Formats: sequence, C-alpha cells, structure tokens
Amino acid sequence: MSRTSERLLWIPLVALLLVPVARHLAIHHRTRDGGGWTLFEGLGALDSALAAASGRPVLLNFWATWCGPCVAELHLIEAAADSAGDGAVVLAVSIGDRSPEDVRRFLEAGGTGLTVIWLDADDASAAVERFDLPDAVPVTIVLNPDGVETARAVGAREAGWFTGRLEAASGGGAGPDTTASSSGAGAHVNIVGSRSDSLASALEAEAVRLAGREAVDFFDPSLPEDSAAAAALFLPFDDLPYAQPCYGGACGRPVRDPAELEGAIARLAAP
Repeated sequence: MSRTSERLLWIPLVALLLVPVARHLAIHHRTRDGGGWTLFEGLGALDSALAAASGRPVLLNFWATWCGPCVAELHLIEAAADSAGDGAVVLAVSIGDRSPEDVRRFLEAGGTGLTVIWLDADDASAAVERFDLPDAVPVTIVLNPDGVETARAVGAREAGWFTGRLEAASGGGAGPDTTASSSGAGAHVNIVGSRSDSLASALEAEAVRLAGREAVDFFDPSLPEDSAAAAALFLPFDDLPYAQPCYGGACGRPVRDPAELEGAIARLAAP
C-alpha cells in the first residue's frame, strides 16, 4: 500500500457520517484523579472518531498493554494531547490486547487519560490493512486536517516528536515524514517465566541463539527483584512463560513457542 501524501485514511466518510457518533462513542467511561479515561470498542468507534475530527489533525497511536515501550510513551502522548487541546484529536488504539477487560484494568490502574479504542482480532486485522501497519507496536500516525498522512513512526519516540508532528500537521504539513523503528541496538528479548520451567528455558536458549546473551533478559516473577524489574518494564505476568521480542523501540506479540521466535524477530527487523 502506498504511503504517499495522496493517501486518505478515513474513506469512505460519507457512509460513516450516516451513523450517529453517539452509537459508537458511548461504551465505557470512568473518572480518574479529577481527569478521566474513556474506553471505546470496535472499528466503528474509530471510524466515528475520525469522522468527528472536524477538520482537525489526528494522532493515532497503535499500542498494546503488554508492550513496554508503548506504555512508557503514553504519558508523552497525553502531554502532547493536553498541549494541543481542542485543536487536535489524539486516539490510543489498542490492537494487541485480547479483550477490553485487559485494557480496562490497565486504565483503572491509572494507565492513561487518553481516549482509548480497543479492537478485537478481526477489527485489528482490518486496521492493519487499512493503515498499512507492521507486525509491531507502537506505531504512531499523524493525519493533517484533510486526512492525509503527514508523519509515521514505528517504535517509541521522545516527547518532541509528538508535539512537533501535530503542530506541523495543523499547518497542513507536507509529509509524509516516515521514520522506522527508533534507535536501538537491534534485537532484544525479554523472557518471563519460572527458571524451573523447561519451556521458559527453551525460549531463553532460542533467544540467546538469535540475539546473543547480552540481548536477552530473564525475569522470574517468583523472585521479588525480578518481579519488580519486570513490572518496571510493564511486562505482563499472565500466560507464562513467554518471550517478548523487541527491536529498537518497537515490540512484537509475546511468543510461547521457541520455533516462532526467529520469525517474530525477523518481522520486527524488516524495514
């Protein structure tokens, strides 16, 4: 799919405008520390939010709660949204979480005050095709007021990237500014599981073969120090053991079969 500036990413809007926005944008809402978070579900909610952008630039951040770099940059995106105010629309689109409950728990724990849209597997696949997304998160796309993509980044970014690209898009930025995964030392793999688990050991051995000993970290949640370190990286503690492949500032889905790890790393490293 072409990524030229002629590509419009919210077509067809005519049909979408016939669907009441409130039908899709009234799923869940809670307040948090005087602010709030909002969780919507489904591709229809995303389409309606884009249709309601009303000529404003849009920042779409595709992420997942199990992705450490994703979670770490959410507060930076939230700051950019606060700075832009009503002049821009900022949406955090979960495309890797298995259920809205996973996302809701994250939000209730104070994860972010951004507007979040959760997509199930089918809707996520449709979004991947529509927006030409790689097999990695986070991915951030900025659209100008005409719906033209002006910037794209695969992997986590610094605060200035979000504010700067939104400001450029507000002025009808020329783009597209397409950047690959943020700087990093290539592949890195996090293993989460018990040291006594043979599958965890097999995942670690394969990760070391592929990425090298220095690029593999093992976290055993039964050990307080490992548990704290994994939590600091926002690594999940369910469905253990698993290997989370990362490349630069982007991560792939957790892998639970050593035979799948090589392909997962290769997809992340692909340009």
